[in-house]
Amino acid sequence: MGDVINLNHYRKRRERREAERRAAENRTKLARTKAERESAQQDADRRQRDLDGKRIDRGSGDDTPA
Repeated sequence: MGDVINLNHYRKRRERREAERRAAENRTKLARTKAERESAQQDADRRQRDLDGKRIDRGSGDDTPA
């Protein structure tokens, strides 16, 4: 016969591990200096401007020959 385990202890242990994993992810993702955050924002803005500049505008179709 197997050992009896308390499922509440198992559940709480699992939740603690999950919370610690999320905290570790957040520390790496959010713990940046102001300069790093500003640099990342500038890079994202630059990439968006580059994409917008390469966008092909489609006309309404009025100037196509019929």
